[in-house]
Amino acid sequence: MRGRRGPLTALYAANTVSLTGNVLTTLAVPLFVLETTGSAAKAGITGAFAFLPIVIAGVFGGAVVDRLGFRRTSIRADVASGATVALTIEAAAMARLPLAGTQWAPGVGGV
Repeated sequence: MRGRRGPLTALYAANTVSLTGNVLTTLAVPLFVLETTGSAAKAGITGAFAFLPIVIAGVFGGAVVDRLGFRRTSIRADVASGATVALTIEAAAMARLPLAGTQWAPGVGGV
């Protein structure tokens, strides 16, 4: 029976890591904008852009999963999320991140 739970445990672990990363990004990016710009309005707009994909995924996610399959959808979403977070970190480290970049990246990554 132990061998049968291995894939399920791996799925739960991967989902936990993915969800934790998305939540931290949704919280951290608006705080980063607030810290760097000092503008609460810009931080609020960034927070809205970070939260918007969660709403969109909730509405259309079921249809996408039905069409593409759970595994393929999950892998694509996690790869897109990881890529946008990595690009955001890289651009911020190079001090080339415009405000627009902080707004779209969590949106794409949050899906």
